[in-house]
Amino acid sequence: MKKQIIVEKENTNILLQEMKDKEQKYLLRHSRKEDGSPKPMSEEEKAYWAKVKAAQAKTPYQILVEQMLSNQGPKIPISPWMTYEDAKTMLWDCMQLHAKRKGFKWKFYPTLKELFHMMAAYFAGLQVEDVDLHKGWFIYGPSGCGKSELMASVLIMVYRCEKDFRIFKKANAERVVKKENKKEIPGYYKGNWYFDDLGNAKLMFKDFDELVNPFQDIFTERSRNMQLDYMVTHVSSNIKPEKFAPLYNKEGEEIKPGVFDSRVISRWNETFNFFELDGPDYR
Repeated sequence: MKKQIIVEKENTNILLQEMKDKEQKYLLRHSRKEDGSPKPMSEEEKAYWAKVKAAQAKTPYQILVEQMLSNQGPKIPISPWMTYEDAKTMLWDCMQLHAKRKGFKWKFYPTLKELFHMMAAYFAGLQVEDVDLHKGWFIYGPSGCGKSELMASVLIMVYRCEKDFRIFKKANAERVVKKENKKEIPGYYKGNWYFDDLGNAKLMFKDFDELVNPFQDIFTERSRNMQLDYMVTHVSSNIKPEKFAPLYNKEGEEIKPGVFDSRVISRWNETFNFFELDGPDYR
């Protein structure tokens, strides 16, 4: 590459001033009529300058908040790693293996069958209608309808598939909220987790005189960390998701506090695919 040589005579302050003068004349020439009066702005120009002024009026903090709210988190590319038929076969084999270990037999009812097909596709990287492959699952329904057993079978499947971003660890919600396990709570802030039986037991405990809600912190921190790293959260519960939320009157005033505040509940739509099982208790 030829070395560039800067000649001082060709880059004097006089030349720079001339360039500025030309720039100013160009701006005046295009913003005014021949008689010197200002040109009327088009609708497109007005809209543009309105955006510019609005952006200038925002503080750095406001801009950061907007970016955080609009950011859905890092999304990794997900492509299928097996056929749908192979996925169904593998999941059914895993369900049979799990049932044999625990000594029970599967009894399919309509919504369980539907969820079986969805889970087989989801954990094989196959797109299903109305299911977001980047979100986790919130499965709810009555006790004994197969929620926990299905997720235990799915866990066997994901280990067989050897897809790290699909592998998750299981935690029983009742154990998480025990006071003696409070030091373990930050361990649930990152990584893929499945929280079993959320709401099946009291979700708060008293630490000295302070009432502690571990899952309020867990969901909040996981939501923040999802803005930086891809992770999924799975939940099974006997309680419908809306029952965890605060209760409001027609005027929008909170008349009954929820298990979780509205900030946590509002983030659940970005976190979960929801599915309701309506089967009988097979226990």
